[in-house]
Amino acid sequence: MGTCGCSKKQINATQQCPLCKEEAKYIYYLAVRPIVKENLQRLVQKDNYFICRNSQCDVVFFNQDENIIFLTQDINMAADFHEVSKPKSQSCKEGCKGCNSSKG
Repeated sequence: MGTCGCSKKQINATQQCPLCKEEAKYIYYLAVRPIVKENLQRLVQKDNYFICRNSQCDVVFFNQDENIIFLTQDINMAADFHEVSKPKSQSCKEGCKGCNSSKG
């Protein structure tokens, strides 16, 4: 846990996609909600989600337990998907830039 207290547990940064088995990257659950279709947004829970970047795979987002999976047909095509899928440096409001790092 970082000294600022914003990181309560370590999050695995990657997980295998349940369909294509390629490496999927962690994405914050609040970034998933505006990307899925409006009628499915209620299914996005406060959980660890992953994004499959394999363009040939139908899976877009899935949660850590793989019991919630959003497919390409579940995505709101009007949403700015590129903005949420860009890698961002981790930082918190305290400005420690790396709460999950070994420093702290």
